[in-house]
Amino acid sequence: MLPCISYKKLFLYSSLFCALISTTANQLHAEDSYDVEPFAFRTEPANNFSDKLANPFNYKGEPIAINGFRIWPNLTLEQEYTDNVLAVDNDTKSDFITVTTPSLEIEKDIGRHNFSIRADSEFRKHWDRQDDDVFNHSILFNGNLEAKRGLDIPIKLAYEDTHLKRTDQRRANKNQIVKTPLGLKLFEAESGIIYKPNRISLSLLGKYKQIRPGNESLINGGFLKHDNRDANVSEASAEISYNLSNNLTPFLRSTYSQEDYTNEDVGAISRDNNLIKTLVGANLNYKGLFKGFFGVGLENRSYDDSAVKNTNNLSFDTAFSWEPSAKTKFSFDANRSTYEDTLLTSALTETSFGFNVDQEFRKDIFGHLGIRYEVSDFDELNRKDHQSDTSIEVLKIIKPHLQI
Repeated sequence: MLPCISYKKLFLYSSLFCALISTTANQLHAEDSYDVEPFAFRTEPANNFSDKLANPFNYKGEPIAINGFRIWPNLTLEQEYTDNVLAVDNDTKSDFITVTTPSLEIEKDIGRHNFSIRADSEFRKHWDRQDDDVFNHSILFNGNLEAKRGLDIPIKLAYEDTHLKRTDQRRANKNQIVKTPLGLKLFEAESGIIYKPNRISLSLLGKYKQIRPGNESLINGGFLKHDNRDANVSEASAEISYNLSNNLTPFLRSTYSQEDYTNEDVGAISRDNNLIKTLVGANLNYKGLFKGFFGVGLENRSYDDSAVKNTNNLSFDTAFSWEPSAKTKFSFDANRSTYEDTLLTSALTETSFGFNVDQEFRKDIFGHLGIRYEVSDFDELNRKDHQSDTSIEVLKIIKPHLQI
């Protein structure tokens, strides 16, 4: 008879095992130190900066160096608790969730060209509600070809096989609760040119994206059909910016995208649409203490089917951070844009605001407070969804490859 090991003991043993592996790897490769900033493919620099503000604990330690390759293996174990596993208004149920997240990132420079590949997996194991156990995985390839000094050709390929969190699944009514989380497969490819001969910068980028939702049965009976929202999205964006000084770089960005639904039900109203979006703004950086960007503009989404009302809305995108001291950072971001919701089959305007505080208590202990509020306005459905989130995080760095 095999011995019975509780989840708590399994989690403790796994953590000790990971600590041993991480500490050993750090001892073997501590002498390999790099100070590199790999090329970051940026369709919109604003979004790239927003990601950095939203993830203050993006720390992965020193790489392992082998024949010019820089390698970051990682295994993260987390323990979560939720008091509402199904994300419902009534009859809530709590659960513990053990999350195992292995990842591998490899980077290589060839001359002035840079390439990287990253693979991530996530195993989410529920202690009570096993129907919610999921396995997510993704792979990302980034490349930058420097055609000549000042002229870059970025390349990005990404594939993701994931599941929607129940809090992210919009429902037509309170009874539309699926038995297991909805599946979603995404494929994305991007490339173009970025030309920066001097203070002026010009870019022309193209993106193609496939969205493939799945189906699922409902807990109270019935079936939620979701694969009729399969979509292909083609997008082209152009941007011009000029560096007036080290502190101010105004920009003008224009984007055109076409969204085609490939598996719509026969006789259903088509959601095929085109989007034209223009933003004007600037990137700011005052001595590294106050930095960020702002952009304001208009976006027009027009539908091929005359039965669907076109949208014409004000759009904005902004994010700023302020560091009054070396150990304290405040950040704020705001965004307003329109989307075609693939779950409710309706256009929506989403407005979000976020505020974050990051504090270094000691050289190896950090704290983070995050507050976010979102409003989703569905004009066609006469409906508004409100969502607020508050998060508190504490990070303890034990070794460069080991954090709790």
